[in-house]
Amino acid sequence: QLKVDSGADFLITQLFFDNRFYFDLVARARVAGIKVPIVPGLMPVPSRRSLAVMTAMSGATVPPDLQSAIDAAPDDDAIRALGVRHCIAQCAELLEAGVPGLHFYTFNRARAPIEILAALRGQQLLAS
Repeated sequence: QLKVDSGADFLITQLFFDNRFYFDLVARARVAGIKVPIVPGLMPVPSRRSLAVMTAMSGATVPPDLQSAIDAAPDDDAIRALGVRHCIAQCAELLEAGVPGLHFYTFNRARAPIEILAALRGQQLLAS
């Protein structure tokens, strides 16, 4: 509320890997009278190390099925591919629910978001 009262036109969430956290946050914000758009913050998992650092910093939790897949992945290339697939699925669900946009936490790496956006365009979820 403080950010909105200070003039924010929209809000961006911390990263999350389970969309129910976003939907719950938006519902609670609306009940509290916050009307500005709330943009979901997403991170395509780039590696075990990056995931560990970001979850420790943000307090985000990893769903058990995603964590199991990451644990079973042989290397960071496999984890990155897994992270892209998971993020595509997250984005598809969010876009179908009418989110006002998407924000990607990327560690200054463009490859994953480019792949994600291409997949979403291919699914007709984004304009070309």
